[in-house]
Amino acid sequence: MVLDAVVARLRQVPDPQARARLLTVLLALLPQEDIVTMVERLLEDETLLFDTPYLRRIREQGREEGREEGLLAARRRSIVDALTLRFAPSAAVLQQVAQYVETLTDEAAIEQLFAVAIRSASLAEFQAAMTQA
Repeated sequence: MVLDAVVARLRQVPDPQARARLLTVLLALLPQEDIVTMVERLLEDETLLFDTPYLRRIREQGREEGREEGLLAARRRSIVDALTLRFAPSAAVLQQVAQYVETLTDEAAIEQLFAVAIRSASLAEFQAAMTQA
């Protein structure tokens, strides 16, 4: 009940910057489950939350995670591309490799497998290294 009243009062603050500051202070005071509930309610009114420090931080974290995943996905594709260019394997072998590299989440393991794809003397050598990883 109190949270609903506070949210209603925040919506009445005419100055967007003041609303954002008040919301940031309120978020710092709330336990996590209350924050989730409040954010869900406030998202209905995007003008209230759009440019608060809290949401800027969440958006930046999301962008950073997206960039990291994008880099890993690009490196996974590079492994398949390197094998395609070097050894011209069959579609079945490429699919097997692609499925395997998609399971990798550790950046160091992906980098290591990419190096193996570049350095292997043969496709069989790469596949042997892949099964040992």
